[in-house]
Amino acid sequence: MYLTTESSAAELAALRGQCTVFLTGHGPVSAAGLLASISPDTAVDRYGDGGVVAELEAEIAELLGKPAAAFLPSGTMAQQSVLRVHADRRQRQTVVFHPMCHLQQHEGQAFQRLHGLTGRPAGDADRLMNIDDLTPIAEPPAALLIELPQRDLGGQQPDWPDLLAQAEWARDRGAAVHLDGARLWESAAGYGKPLREIAALFDSVYVSFYKGIGALAGCCVAGSADILAEVREWRHRMGGTLFGLWPNAASALSCLRRRLPLMPEYLSHAREIAATLRDLAGVRVVPDPPQVPMMHLLLSTTQERFAAAARRLAVERRIWTWPTAVPTGDPAVQRVELSVGDATRALSPAQVGEIIATLLALSRLLDGQIAHSHCSGHHNARVHPAQPEPAADPGVDEPHRLGPEPLDELRAAGVRRLADPQHGVTHREQAPCREVVHAEVQIEVELIPGQCHPLGPSGDQFGQPGVDHRHLLVRVCRAVRCAGAAADEPVVPLEPGDLVQDRLLRQVPLARLRAADEQYQPAAVLRGLADMAETGLQMLTRQMLHNPILASQRPIGQPISCHPMDERFDTMQLPDEPDAVAPDGSDVRVLLQLAQGSMAHFELGAGRASRAVAHRSVEEIWYILNGNGQMWRRQADREETVPLRSGTCVSIPAGTHFQFRADSSGPLAAVGMTMPPWPGEDEAYEVPGTWPADPSGA
Repeated sequence: MYLTTESSAAELAALRGQCTVFLTGHGPVSAAGLLASISPDTAVDRYGDGGVVAELEAEIAELLGKPAAAFLPSGTMAQQSVLRVHADRRQRQTVVFHPMCHLQQHEGQAFQRLHGLTGRPAGDADRLMNIDDLTPIAEPPAALLIELPQRDLGGQQPDWPDLLAQAEWARDRGAAVHLDGARLWESAAGYGKPLREIAALFDSVYVSFYKGIGALAGCCVAGSADILAEVREWRHRMGGTLFGLWPNAASALSCLRRRLPLMPEYLSHAREIAATLRDLAGVRVVPDPPQVPMMHLLLSTTQERFAAAARRLAVERRIWTWPTAVPTGDPAVQRVELSVGDATRALSPAQVGEIIATLLALSRLLDGQIAHSHCSGHHNARVHPAQPEPAADPGVDEPHRLGPEPLDELRAAGVRRLADPQHGVTHREQAPCREVVHAEVQIEVELIPGQCHPLGPSGDQFGQPGVDHRHLLVRVCRAVRCAGAAADEPVVPLEPGDLVQDRLLRQVPLARLRAADEQYQPAAVLRGLADMAETGLQMLTRQMLHNPILASQRPIGQPISCHPMDERFDTMQLPDEPDAVAPDGSDVRVLLQLAQGSMAHFELGAGRASRAVAHRSVEEIWYILNGNGQMWRRQADREETVPLRSGTCVSIPAGTHFQFRADSSGPLAAVGMTMPPWPGEDEAYEVPGTWPADPSGA
C-alpha cells in the first residue's frame, strides 16, 4: 500500500484503525465503544415518551435551569424547529447570526428553503460578533442566534459583559435570544460559570451530545414549556419522533454524567498544551490561550505536505492526528482543530508538542513530494539529497541496504550529552535507590553497506507497549565514562577508533538538533540511521545508559552481549504502614526496584471503589493476594469487567483505562510489577470510570 495525499474514506478508516495513539478528542469511535455507553437495563421510550428519554430531558432541564427540554435526533432539526417557533410567534422572518453560523454554513440554507426564514449575518467572518455589529441593524428580528463557543474561530467566545449586552439588544427589540450550545459544556468551563447562569440569558438553548461528550447522535432543546410543546410538534412534522429514541438518549445520559465533570480538566490540559506549542516554530495557537477545551493550530506547511506527513506518521508511528488540514488564505499555512478530550488527556503536553513537531518535521523533509511508503513502514526519508533507488517489491519486508556512495553523507558526529528520560532532563534529582547516570560522549555513527537494518517503529514515549532492538555499528571516538563509576572504568573500554556493536533500545521518538544559532530545533527520528546523519545533540535512552557496551574487537556483524550495570540484589519485608496513596486511591507499600521495573503492594478497603485512571507510559501486571472484587478495563473499542480473587493475575498495558473495587467481605490486596519503574506523579491521569469512585470509603 502506497501513501498519497489523497485517500478514500475506506483507506483512511483502515489507516486510523491500525493507530494506537490519537491526538484529538476522545479517540476512535467504534460500535463497541458506543454500545458500551448504553446500560443494559435502560428503560425504553415509545415515540419519545417515557423511559430514558424522559429521564434525559428532565436532567437537561435541571442542568440548564429551564422548565422543559425535548430530545431530538439531530441539531439541524432542533435549531430549525425552535427558530421557526420563535418566528411564527412574532410574525417575523429575520434571524440574526454570525457569518460562520452553522445554519448559514452547513445546512444547505434549509432555514430559508423549508421554513421561509431570512438569515442576516452580523459582523466579520474572522472575528467574534459583538454589540457594535448589532447596533446598526434597524429591522426587527425574530431571533438573535449566538453560538458559544464559536467553533470556526477556534473556540472563541465573547467576554461576559458583551454577551449580556447582545442578549439585552435582542430583547429590547422584541426578539428571542437563542443559544447554539453545541459545545455549551465546553463553554461553561471557559466562562467558569454554572450552566444555568449562562442559559438564563437565552429564551431557548440547544445542546449536542455527540460532540464534546462523545455519545451517539442526538441533542436537546430547552426552554419554556409552551415553546417546547411546539418544538415537539415540529419534531413530529420533520420525521424526528422515531418509534424508539432510547439508544441515543441512554448513550447521551451516560456520557454526559461521565464527561461533564471533566470539562475543567480538559480546559486546563488545553491551556498547558498551548503553552507548550507557543514557542514551537511553525505553529500558531488560536486563540492563545484557549478559551475552551479546543483550539485551532495554524501550521506552516502546504496542504499536500501536511496530508502526506500525517499519513506517514500514522503508518510509521501509529499516531493518528488529522487526515487533512483546512486551507487558509495563505497556501503555506494550514489550519487544524485540536479538541481536547480523553485521548488528548492521555498525552502529556510535552508529548503533544513532540507529535506536532514531528508532523512539521516530516512535512519539511517531504519538501513538496508525496511520500511513498510500504505497509511495513519502510521508507527512505533522508536528511541529505535523495539517492536513486532500485524498484522494490512492496510486499517484501527486508532491511534497506545502502550502497557505498552515500556513506560520507550518512555519518553523524558530535553526540555531546546523555540524559536519562526515566528521571527527566539532565541534572534533575534522581529518585531514591538509583544512581545519577549522566555522561559526556562523542561518537561517530557509521553506516556499513549491506548491514544497516531499519529501526522498527517505537511508541513508548507516547504510552505504547513494546520496543525494538536492532544491532547498530558505532565508531568510538573516545572512551565514555559514567557518573558513579570508578575513574579507571570507562563505559566503553576501547581505544578511540575501534568499531564496536551495541544493542540500542530506542524509546525517544525525537532528536534535538542544535542549530547554528544554538537554538534547539526538533527533528524527527525516522526509520534507519540515515535520519540521524546530522551533527547535533542527541537525547538517548535510559537503556543506553544502564546497559554499557562490554565489547572487544569483533568481526563486523557478530553481535556482542550487553549486560546491565552492577546493581546490588536486595531483600525487604512488607512495610507495616502504607508509604503513599496511589493516584487511583489505593494504599501503596513500595517494594523493591531494578532498572527495568519496580514492585509495590496495593490495598483497597472493603466496599471501596478506586478512581478510574490510565498510565501514560508504564505497563503493569497485578497478582491478587487476597480479597474479592472486580476490575474494569478499556482500550479503545475493547472493554470488559472481570472478577478478582486470590490467584487472579491481570495485565494493564500503557494507556489502558482501568478501575477496580473490593466487595464488602474484606479488603482487596495485590502486588503489582511496574515496567519501567514508576516515573513520577504525572504518570497517571484520571479517566471516566464505570463505578462511582469511593477510594476512601466516605
